[in-house]
Amino acid sequence: MTVEDLAGYTRTISKKFGDVDLHEIPPNGQGIAALMALEILENTNIRDHGPDDLAAVHLQMEAIKLAYRDLHAFVAERKYMTGVSEEALLDPEYLKSRAALIDPNKAQDFGPGAPKQGGTVLMTVADASGMMVSFIQSNYMGFGSGVVVPDFGISLQNRGVGFTTEERHSNCVAGGKRPFHTIIPGFVMKGDQPLMAYGMMAARSRRRDTCAPSSGIRT
Repeated sequence: MTVEDLAGYTRTISKKFGDVDLHEIPPNGQGIAALMALEILENTNIRDHGPDDLAAVHLQMEAIKLAYRDLHAFVAERKYMTGVSEEALLDPEYLKSRAALIDPNKAQDFGPGAPKQGGTVLMTVADASGMMVSFIQSNYMGFGSGVVVPDFGISLQNRGVGFTTEERHSNCVAGGKRPFHTIIPGFVMKGDQPLMAYGMMAARSRRRDTCAPSSGIRT
């Protein structure tokens, strides 16, 4: 064991349940499954039952089954989890959708879910003069098209999936036409003065909002 080994430690990942926080070792460990199960249980009526009630035990078993399906499908050493991130697996909206699969009256054999994948980056900046920039770069689902430009290593996006093939639909695919888009760069003004730049990187799953207040404006 070297100093470099010890310097490469990682922080815990955690999830709040009631008034306590559970901390676990991040992937490549399986502790993330416990955090996922807790968030799933937050979206059930487990608090209506006593700790030893069969209904409570059933909910816990179903929640951990859901978590373990995703665990075995997606979790590996952190740096190799390129398709699905731990943030996506712990996304509250995603886990709420998984909790909706639980039937309080019967056990089920669940399959893995479809946590959000993507390669979207948002940058917002502002300066003292009031100049603001909101910039979003998105490869979209599955980290783009899977096609990389030879010699340059540029991964091409697949935003064309935003089109529909339904004829006479206003968003029907056509040459020279841009598809429906989900990314939302934006600005906020206060009167005629710039207040902040912000952006929402997706219209589905959890929105990770970022803002850059203009340093020339006091709020």
